Amino acid sequence: MFAAPSSAPAAALADQLRPASWAMTIPAAWLAAPVPRGRAGDAFDVLALRSGERAASVPVAYDVVMLGMDDRGLTIEVDQDDAVAIANARGTGMTFVVLLRSTR
Repeated sequence: MFAAPSSAPAAALADQLRPASWAMTIPAAWLAAPVPRGRAGDAFDVLALRSGERAASVPVAYDVVMLGMDDRGLTIEVDQDDAVAIANARGTGMTFVVLLRSTR
């Protein structure tokens, strides 16, 4: 008898990341505006927004790479500084606007 051919296992998300980077999901509930339609590999900038009487915005991550997007949120590849900046901004109650970068 012949063994059934085995299909190659799908690459783990961790295998797709560049060295010294992590995957992070920004939940849809944290977003102040919908994410522009993009695809895996597109680059984004992330702004943190504070609403209210003293509204403000601050850039927290530049040139992060989209790994995936669904109804639950946006999964991006970040370095340590980006991850800390996003977590700190969210910890102070800020929401996020994600800007799609041009390829030109």
